[in-house]
Amino acid sequence: TEMLEDFAKEVGILSVLRHDRIVSFKGAVRKHPNYALLFELCEGCVGTLLRMVRRRKVQVTWSICMTIAKDCAEAVSYLHSLRPQIIHRDLKAENLLLTSRFRCKLTDFGLSRVYEGRKHAMTVCGTPCWVAPEIFRGE
Repeated sequence: TEMLEDFAKEVGILSVLRHDRIVSFKGAVRKHPNYALLFELCEGCVGTLLRMVRRRKVQVTWSICMTIAKDCAEAVSYLHSLRPQIIHRDLKAENLLLTSRFRCKLTDFGLSRVYEGRKHAMTVCGTPCWVAPEIFRGE
């Protein structure tokens, strides 16, 4: 089925990823009709942190903001340094997990693809407000 194929693709991608800024994949469980991916435990996500900041429930220092941005850039740089490259295709605040020390780890590789030329790089997918403008423009 398509769901099983998507699950297998994600497991295949996760199995090769080894980087401090990528959430650590521990394994997969498949007992039809249920599928589960097991990861290291993180404390929260950037999306939740942003909502808390907007509601003035928490303040975040400029240093923490810069660390999160740097960690995210390192994760994407790592994916693009692999041969073949991996394109995440769903980069958004909810897919950036946080450790207890506000270190960022990229997760959710369900829409990710191994780069096979412009075909996968230019497919519009993911969360619309987070999609890169050049994808919408077809560049």
